[in-house]
Amino acid sequence: MPFSSAIADNGAAGQYVTAADRALYRFDNASATPSRSNCAGDSAETWPPLIAQRGRVAYAGATRPRLVGFVERADGACQIAIAERPVYFFIEDRKAGDLPGQGIGGIWRAVTSTGVKAGANLR
Repeated sequence: MPFSSAIADNGAAGQYVTAADRALYRFDNASATPSRSNCAGDSAETWPPLIAQRGRVAYAGATRPRLVGFVERADGACQIAIAERPVYFFIEDRKAGDLPGQGIGGIWRAVTSTGVKAGANLR
């Protein structure tokens, strides 16, 4: 799947990155140095990683191109990373503008175009 991002805005959380009209989240417990994905198994069913096909171009869109990269997952798949942080969808996001994953467990946050956490918790 090619990656093309856009920016959405939520009154409480502020601006955040979307792909395929769904929010992208970062997992605060994932390492950015070195960049690696810590979400697998049942967790990856709840927080599906944004996977890219190896050898395909990633269209950064609203994200700074130099901040978009890839992380090789334990299963060999290539996961999109923003500012070296792997990014994920949340299974409960149903439509554009949904942001139910914001602040879950204090460790899941929507990601901004610079890779930092989007504003306030919504939970």
